[in-house]
Amino acid sequence: MRAETRTLLLKTPLRILFILGLTLLAAGCGSDSGVRITIKDQSNQAVEGVEIRQSGTNNLLGTTDAQGVVTISPDRSQGEVTFRLKKEDTETARYLFENSSYTLRDEDYDVGSLFFRADRIDNESLQTASLEISSTPPGADIFVNGEKKGTTDTILEDLPLGEAEIVLSMSGMLPDSSRFFLEAGLQPYPHQVTLKSEAVQTAEVTVSSDPTGARIYLNGTRTNNVTPATLTELDPGSYRIKVTKGGFQSQERSMNLRRGAQAQLDFGQLAENTPPPQTQTSTTPPQTKTKTQTPTKTSTPREKFKKTYLISTKPAWAEVYLDGDPRARNTAGNFRTVLSEGVHTFRVVNSRIPVDRVIQYEVKPGDKNSKLVLNYKLGKVIASP
Repeated sequence: MRAETRTLLLKTPLRILFILGLTLLAAGCGSDSGVRITIKDQSNQAVEGVEIRQSGTNNLLGTTDAQGVVTISPDRSQGEVTFRLKKEDTETARYLFENSSYTLRDEDYDVGSLFFRADRIDNESLQTASLEISSTPPGADIFVNGEKKGTTDTILEDLPLGEAEIVLSMSGMLPDSSRFFLEAGLQPYPHQVTLKSEAVQTAEVTVSSDPTGARIYLNGTRTNNVTPATLTELDPGSYRIKVTKGGFQSQERSMNLRRGAQAQLDFGQLAENTPPPQTQTSTTPPQTKTKTQTPTKTSTPREKFKKTYLISTKPAWAEVYLDGDPRARNTAGNFRTVLSEGVHTFRVVNSRIPVDRVIQYEVKPGDKNSKLVLNYKLGKVIASP
Protein backbone atom coordinates (compact mmCIF):
# COMPACT_ATOMS: atom_id res chain seq x y z
CA MET A 1 0.00 0.00 0.00
CA ARG A 2 1.40 3.41 -1.01
CA ALA A 3 0.53 6.73 0.67
CA GLU A 4 1.11 10.16 -0.88
CA THR A 5 0.84 13.40 1.15
CA ARG A 6 0.25 16.99 -0.04
CA THR A 7 -0.30 20.27 1.84
CA LEU A 8 -2.73 22.97 0.72
CA LEU A 9 -2.27 26.54 2.09
CA LEU A 10 -5.57 28.38 2.51
CA LYS A 11 -6.06 32.14 2.69
CA THR A 12 -8.93 33.16 4.94
CA PRO A 13 -10.31 36.51 6.25
CA LEU A 14 -8.43 38.59 8.85
CA ARG A 15 -5.10 37.47 7.41
CA ILE A 16 -5.46 34.05 9.08
CA LEU A 17 -3.55 31.16 7.53
CA PHE A 18 -4.92 27.69 7.91
CA ILE A 19 -3.13 24.50 6.93
CA LEU A 20 -5.30 21.83 5.39
CA GLY A 21 -3.53 18.47 5.25
CA LEU A 22 -4.54 16.27 2.34
CA THR A 23 -3.68 12.56 2.27
CA LEU A 24 -4.48 10.30 -0.64
CA LEU A 25 -5.09 6.79 0.67
CA ALA A 26 -4.27 4.08 -1.81
CA ALA A 27 -7.03 1.47 -1.85
CA GLY A 28 -5.27 -0.97 -4.16
CA CYS A 29 -7.84 -0.60 -6.91
CA GLY A 30 -9.93 2.19 -8.42
CA SER A 31 -13.58 3.01 -7.70
CA ASP A 32 -16.18 3.83 -10.35
CA SER A 33 -18.89 4.62 -7.81
CA GLY A 34 -17.44 7.99 -6.76
CA VAL A 35 -14.92 9.41 -4.31
CA ARG A 36 -15.26 8.81 -0.57
CA ILE A 37 -14.26 11.89 1.50
CA THR A 38 -13.48 11.86 5.23
CA ILE A 39 -12.99 15.09 7.23
CA LYS A 40 -11.70 15.26 10.81
CA ASP A 41 -10.42 18.09 13.01
CA GLN A 42 -7.03 18.35 14.72
CA SER A 43 -8.36 16.31 17.66
CA ASN A 44 -9.23 13.50 15.24
CA GLN A 45 -12.93 14.15 15.79
CA ALA A 46 -15.27 13.71 12.85
CA VAL A 47 -16.50 16.99 11.34
CA GLU A 48 -20.19 16.63 10.54
CA GLY A 49 -22.14 18.93 8.26
CA VAL A 50 -19.40 19.97 5.85
CA GLU A 51 -20.99 20.81 2.50
CA ILE A 52 -19.12 19.74 -0.63
CA ARG A 53 -20.20 22.05 -3.44
CA GLN A 54 -19.03 22.10 -7.04
CA SER A 55 -17.38 25.40 -7.95
CA GLY A 56 -18.98 27.41 -10.70
CA THR A 57 -22.40 25.78 -10.49
CA ASN A 58 -22.47 25.71 -6.67
CA ASN A 59 -24.29 22.36 -6.91
CA LEU A 60 -24.34 20.44 -3.64
CA LEU A 61 -22.41 17.18 -4.13
CA GLY A 62 -22.93 15.94 -0.58
CA THR A 63 -22.64 16.64 3.16
CA THR A 64 -20.48 14.78 5.69
CA ASP A 65 -22.36 12.59 8.16
CA ALA A 66 -21.74 11.99 11.87
CA GLN A 67 -18.61 10.02 10.99
CA GLY A 68 -17.35 12.94 8.89
CA VAL A 69 -17.79 10.89 5.71
CA VAL A 70 -19.51 11.58 2.39
CA THR A 71 -19.27 9.95 -1.04
CA ILE A 72 -19.55 12.24 -4.05
CA SER A 73 -20.02 11.44 -7.73
CA PRO A 74 -19.34 14.60 -9.77
CA ASP A 75 -20.16 14.82 -13.46
CA ARG A 76 -16.76 14.15 -15.05
CA SER A 77 -18.15 14.74 -18.54
CA GLN A 78 -17.99 18.49 -17.85
CA GLY A 79 -14.20 18.40 -17.79
CA GLU A 80 -12.14 19.36 -14.74
CA VAL A 81 -14.13 19.11 -11.51
CA THR A 82 -13.44 21.48 -8.59
CA PHE A 83 -15.32 21.37 -5.31
CA ARG A 84 -15.43 23.70 -2.31
CA LEU A 85 -15.56 22.80 1.37
CA LYS A 86 -18.01 24.78 3.47
CA LYS A 87 -18.81 24.38 7.16
CA GLU A 88 -21.49 26.56 8.77
CA ASP A 89 -20.60 28.21 12.09
CA THR A 90 -21.63 26.52 15.32
CA GLU A 91 -22.23 28.18 18.68
CA THR A 92 -18.70 27.46 19.90
CA ALA A 93 -16.48 27.04 16.83
CA ARG A 94 -16.04 27.56 13.12
CA TYR A 95 -13.95 25.95 10.39
CA LEU A 96 -13.78 28.78 7.85
CA PHE A 97 -13.90 26.63 4.71
CA GLU A 98 -15.67 29.25 2.60
CA ASN A 99 -12.48 30.12 0.67
CA SER A 100 -10.95 26.63 0.45
CA SER A 101 -11.13 24.40 -2.59
CA TYR A 102 -9.65 21.26 -4.12
CA THR A 103 -9.50 20.04 -7.72
CA LEU A 104 -10.20 16.36 -8.29
CA ARG A 105 -7.79 14.59 -10.62
CA ASP A 106 -7.84 11.23 -12.41
CA GLU A 107 -5.66 9.62 -9.74
CA ASP A 108 -8.18 10.65 -7.08
CA TYR A 109 -10.85 8.63 -8.88
CA ASP A 110 -8.40 5.73 -9.22
CA VAL A 111 -7.65 5.77 -5.48
CA GLY A 112 -11.31 6.33 -4.61
CA SER A 113 -10.90 8.09 -1.25
CA LEU A 114 -9.65 11.40 0.20
CA PHE A 115 -8.88 12.44 3.77
CA PHE A 116 -8.89 16.09 4.96
CA ARG A 117 -7.54 17.35 8.28
CA ALA A 118 -9.21 20.70 9.19
CA ASP A 119 -8.27 23.15 11.94
CA ARG A 120 -11.11 23.81 14.37
CA ILE A 121 -11.22 27.45 15.51
CA ASP A 122 -12.82 28.28 18.87
CA ASN A 123 -14.96 31.40 18.72
CA GLU A 124 -13.27 32.72 21.86
CA SER A 125 -9.97 33.01 19.98
CA LEU A 126 -11.64 35.40 17.53
CA GLN A 127 -12.51 37.92 20.26
CA THR A 128 -8.92 38.93 21.09
CA ALA A 129 -5.73 39.80 19.23
CA SER A 130 -2.07 38.91 19.65
CA LEU A 131 1.23 40.68 18.90
CA GLU A 132 4.66 39.19 18.31
CA ILE A 133 7.02 41.94 19.49
CA SER A 134 10.78 41.89 19.07
CA SER A 135 13.43 44.59 19.45
CA THR A 136 17.08 45.20 18.72
CA PRO A 137 18.56 44.95 21.28
CA PRO A 138 16.10 42.61 23.10
CA GLY A 139 15.00 43.02 26.70
CA ALA A 140 12.93 46.21 26.30
CA ASP A 141 9.90 46.73 28.54
CA ILE A 142 6.58 46.56 26.65
CA PHE A 143 3.73 48.90 27.56
CA VAL A 144 0.29 48.51 25.96
CA ASN A 145 -1.93 51.54 26.53
CA GLY A 146 0.26 52.46 29.52
CA GLU A 147 0.19 49.00 31.14
CA LYS A 148 3.37 46.91 31.30
CA LYS A 149 2.90 43.57 29.53
CA GLY A 150 6.39 42.02 29.57
CA THR A 151 9.74 42.37 27.81
CA THR A 152 10.95 41.73 24.27
CA ASP A 153 11.16 39.33 22.51
CA THR A 154 7.76 37.81 23.24
CA ILE A 155 4.23 37.14 22.00
CA LEU A 156 1.42 39.05 23.73
CA GLU A 157 -1.90 37.22 23.62
CA ASP A 158 -5.49 37.98 24.62
CA LEU A 159 -5.15 41.68 23.81
CA PRO A 160 -8.44 43.60 23.51
CA LEU A 161 -9.50 44.51 20.00
CA GLY A 162 -9.29 48.10 18.79
CA GLU A 163 -6.81 50.95 19.01
CA ALA A 164 -3.65 50.43 21.05
CA GLU A 165 -0.43 52.34 21.72
CA ILE A 166 2.67 50.13 22.03
CA VAL A 167 5.69 51.69 23.79
CA LEU A 168 9.07 49.99 24.12
CA SER A 169 11.35 51.36 26.84
CA MET A 170 14.91 50.40 27.73
CA SER A 171 17.63 52.02 29.79
CA GLY A 172 20.13 53.87 27.61
CA MET A 173 17.76 53.80 24.61
CA LEU A 174 15.21 56.24 23.28
CA PRO A 175 11.64 55.02 23.84
CA ASP A 176 9.74 53.86 20.75
CA SER A 177 6.01 54.45 20.42
CA SER A 178 3.71 52.96 17.77
CA ARG A 179 -0.06 52.82 17.29
CA PHE A 180 -2.00 49.81 16.05
CA PHE A 181 -5.60 48.91 15.36
CA LEU A 182 -5.70 45.36 16.68
CA GLU A 183 -7.89 42.89 14.82
CA ALA A 184 -8.94 39.38 15.74
CA GLY A 185 -6.84 36.56 14.39
CA LEU A 186 -5.14 33.29 15.14
CA GLN A 187 -1.69 34.39 13.96
CA PRO A 188 0.11 37.09 16.02
CA TYR A 189 0.79 40.35 14.21
CA PRO A 190 4.59 40.93 13.96
CA HIS A 191 6.10 44.17 15.29
CA GLN A 192 9.87 44.64 15.03
CA VAL A 193 11.68 47.71 16.39
CA THR A 194 15.30 48.85 16.34
CA LEU A 195 15.86 51.06 19.38
CA LYS A 196 18.10 54.12 19.09
CA SER A 197 20.77 54.97 21.63
CA GLU A 198 20.32 57.98 23.93
CA ALA A 199 23.82 59.01 22.89
CA VAL A 200 22.12 61.16 20.27
CA GLN A 201 21.38 64.11 22.56
CA THR A 202 20.58 66.92 20.14
CA ALA A 203 17.81 67.63 17.63
CA GLU A 204 17.46 69.59 14.44
CA VAL A 205 14.67 71.39 12.60
CA THR A 206 14.43 72.42 8.95
CA VAL A 207 12.63 75.76 8.50
CA SER A 208 11.14 76.77 5.13
CA SER A 209 8.83 79.47 3.77
CA ASP A 210 7.42 80.87 0.53
CA PRO A 211 9.02 83.12 -0.54
CA THR A 212 12.43 81.97 0.62
CA GLY A 213 15.01 84.25 2.21
CA ALA A 214 13.06 84.97 5.41
CA ARG A 215 15.19 85.72 8.48
CA ILE A 216 14.92 83.04 11.20
CA TYR A 217 14.60 83.86 14.92
CA LEU A 218 14.95 81.21 17.64
CA ASN A 219 13.33 81.98 21.01
CA GLY A 220 13.42 85.67 20.14
CA THR A 221 17.09 85.69 19.14
CA ARG A 222 18.09 86.38 15.55
CA THR A 223 20.09 83.59 13.93
CA ASN A 224 22.44 83.83 10.95
CA ASN A 225 20.10 81.73 8.83
CA VAL A 226 17.42 82.47 6.26
CA THR A 227 14.86 80.07 4.86
CA PRO A 228 15.28 77.36 3.82
CA ALA A 229 17.76 76.32 6.52
CA THR A 230 18.35 73.53 9.02
CA LEU A 231 19.01 74.52 12.64
CA THR A 232 21.21 71.81 14.18
CA GLU A 233 22.58 70.80 17.60
CA LEU A 234 19.46 71.93 19.43
CA ASP A 235 18.91 70.68 22.97
CA PRO A 236 15.62 68.80 23.51
CA GLY A 237 12.83 71.10 24.67
CA SER A 238 10.31 73.73 23.57
CA TYR A 239 11.20 76.41 21.01
CA ARG A 240 9.60 79.51 19.47
CA ILE A 241 10.61 79.94 15.84
CA LYS A 242 9.81 83.13 13.92
CA VAL A 243 10.45 84.19 10.33
CA THR A 244 10.48 87.75 9.01
CA LYS A 245 10.91 89.18 5.52
CA GLY A 246 10.52 92.71 4.17
CA GLY A 247 7.12 93.32 2.62
CA PHE A 248 5.59 90.31 4.38
CA GLN A 249 3.95 89.71 7.75
CA SER A 250 6.05 87.97 10.40
CA GLN A 251 4.97 84.51 11.53
CA GLU A 252 5.85 82.57 14.67
CA ARG A 253 5.29 78.94 15.69
CA SER A 254 6.05 76.87 18.78
CA MET A 255 7.22 73.26 18.74
CA ASN A 256 8.68 70.68 21.10
CA LEU A 257 11.82 68.82 20.02
CA ARG A 258 12.82 65.42 21.39
CA ARG A 259 16.30 63.91 21.48
CA GLY A 260 17.42 62.87 18.02
CA ALA A 261 14.42 64.51 16.33
CA GLN A 262 14.72 65.66 12.72
CA ALA A 263 11.78 68.06 12.52
CA GLN A 264 10.33 70.07 9.65
CA LEU A 265 8.68 73.46 10.07
CA ASP A 266 7.11 74.90 6.90
CA PHE A 267 5.51 78.33 7.27
CA GLY A 268 4.04 78.08 3.78
CA GLN A 269 2.95 81.20 1.89
CA LEU A 270 3.79 84.34 3.84
CA ALA A 271 1.08 86.99 3.82
CA GLU A 272 2.00 90.29 2.23
CA ASN A 273 1.86 93.52 4.22
CA THR A 274 -1.09 95.72 3.26
CA PRO A 275 0.13 99.27 2.56
CA PRO A 276 -1.86 102.06 4.28
CA PRO A 277 -4.23 104.03 2.00
CA GLN A 278 -2.65 107.21 0.57
CA THR A 279 -4.48 110.54 0.96
CA GLN A 280 -4.03 112.99 -1.91
CA THR A 281 -4.48 116.73 -1.38
CA SER A 282 -5.34 119.06 -4.23
CA THR A 283 -5.37 122.88 -4.35
CA THR A 284 -7.52 122.93 -7.47
CA PRO A 285 -11.17 123.28 -6.64
CA PRO A 286 -13.21 120.41 -7.98
CA GLN A 287 -15.11 121.05 -11.17
CA THR A 288 -18.69 120.06 -11.26
CA LYS A 289 -19.85 118.39 -14.41
CA THR A 290 -23.39 117.64 -15.18
CA LYS A 291 -23.88 114.19 -16.63
CA THR A 292 -26.95 112.61 -17.94
CA GLN A 293 -27.77 109.74 -15.65
CA THR A 294 -28.16 106.46 -17.47
CA PRO A 295 -30.02 103.64 -15.79
CA THR A 296 -27.63 101.11 -14.26
CA LYS A 297 -28.12 97.45 -14.83
CA THR A 298 -28.25 95.32 -11.72
CA SER A 299 -27.05 91.73 -11.91
CA THR A 300 -27.46 89.00 -9.36
CA PRO A 301 -24.03 88.03 -8.00
CA ARG A 302 -23.04 84.43 -8.65
CA GLU A 303 -23.24 82.27 -5.56
CA LYS A 304 -19.88 80.83 -4.58
CA PHE A 305 -19.33 77.14 -5.26
CA LYS A 306 -19.37 74.96 -2.12
CA LYS A 307 -18.75 71.28 -1.57
CA THR A 308 -18.29 68.75 1.25
CA TYR A 309 -14.85 67.10 1.32
CA LEU A 310 -13.53 64.07 3.23
CA ILE A 311 -10.18 65.12 4.72
CA SER A 312 -7.46 62.73 5.90
CA THR A 313 -3.70 62.87 6.44
CA LYS A 314 -0.80 60.69 5.35
CA PRO A 315 0.73 59.53 7.59
CA ALA A 316 -2.21 59.51 10.00
CA TRP A 317 -2.18 60.76 13.60
CA ALA A 318 -1.80 64.45 12.78
CA GLU A 319 -3.65 67.58 13.84
CA VAL A 320 -5.13 69.80 11.14
CA TYR A 321 -5.78 73.55 11.48
CA LEU A 322 -8.00 74.84 8.67
CA ASP A 323 -7.74 78.41 7.37
CA GLY A 324 -6.22 79.76 10.59
CA ASP A 325 -8.86 78.23 12.88
CA PRO A 326 -7.14 77.69 16.26
CA ARG A 327 -9.22 74.58 16.89
CA ALA A 328 -7.32 71.43 15.89
CA ARG A 329 -9.03 68.60 14.09
CA ASN A 330 -7.53 65.25 14.96
CA THR A 331 -7.30 62.94 11.97
CA ALA A 332 -6.57 59.58 13.52
CA GLY A 333 -9.14 58.63 10.93
CA ASN A 334 -10.65 61.47 8.89
CA PHE A 335 -13.22 64.25 9.04
CA ARG A 336 -15.67 65.97 6.71
CA THR A 337 -15.96 69.70 6.15
CA VAL A 338 -17.52 72.12 3.68
CA LEU A 339 -15.09 74.20 1.61
CA SER A 340 -16.16 77.13 -0.52
CA GLU A 341 -14.62 78.33 -3.77
CA GLY A 342 -11.11 79.70 -3.32
CA VAL A 343 -7.72 78.79 -1.81
CA HIS A 344 -7.75 77.03 1.57
CA THR A 345 -4.81 76.57 3.92
CA PHE A 346 -4.22 73.40 5.95
CA ARG A 347 -1.66 73.51 8.71
CA VAL A 348 -0.69 69.92 9.57
CA VAL A 349 1.10 69.26 12.88
CA ASN A 350 2.54 65.94 14.04
CA SER A 351 4.53 66.44 17.23
CA ARG A 352 5.70 62.83 17.23
CA ILE A 353 7.83 63.09 14.06
CA PRO A 354 7.78 66.17 14.49
CA VAL A 355 6.35 68.06 11.47
CA ASP A 356 4.62 71.44 11.23
CA ARG A 357 3.75 72.14 7.59
CA VAL A 358 1.33 74.32 5.65
CA ILE A 359 -0.40 72.87 2.58
CA GLN A 360 -2.86 74.68 0.31
CA TYR A 361 -5.71 73.49 -1.92
CA GLU A 362 -7.76 75.57 -4.34
CA VAL A 363 -11.47 74.79 -4.69
CA LYS A 364 -12.56 75.67 -8.20
CA PRO A 365 -16.15 75.92 -9.45
CA GLY A 366 -17.42 72.48 -10.40
CA ASP A 367 -14.59 70.68 -8.58
CA LYS A 368 -15.22 66.95 -9.08
CA ASN A 369 -12.91 65.86 -6.26
CA SER A 370 -14.45 64.90 -2.92
CA LYS A 371 -11.50 63.33 -1.05
CA LEU A 372 -8.40 65.27 0.03
CA VAL A 373 -5.36 63.46 1.48
CA LEU A 374 -2.94 65.87 3.16
CA ASN A 375 0.44 64.25 2.51
CA TYR A 376 2.48 66.40 4.86
CA LYS A 377 5.72 64.53 4.21
CA LEU A 378 5.55 65.38 0.52
CA GLY A 379 3.97 68.77 1.24
CA LYS A 380 1.04 68.41 -1.16
CA VAL A 381 -2.66 67.55 -1.33
CA ILE A 382 -3.67 64.39 -3.18
CA ALA A 383 -7.23 64.91 -4.45
CA SER A 384 -9.58 62.26 -5.84
CA PRO A 385 -13.30 61.95 -6.68
